[in-house]
Amino acid sequence: MRCSAFEIVASLAGQGVILGCTESGLLIQSDDTDVPLFVTTAIHDEQVVEAALATNFYFATPHWLT
Repeated sequence: MRCSAFEIVASLAGQGVILGCTESGLLIQSDDTDVPLFVTTAIHDEQVVEAALATNFYFATPHWLT
């Protein structure tokens, strides 16, 4: 059922399906459909790690903890 829904969405000129809810990537896997899936949680996680490794991050103590 869910595979056919993704295929319908993709057939409407889409290039894939964005899984924008944090739990979506846990429920739906790329093996479930031939339509490309974009899991925003994984994309954001990868970008945060990439940014952290590319710069000298300074984590300031929040003012309410000082």
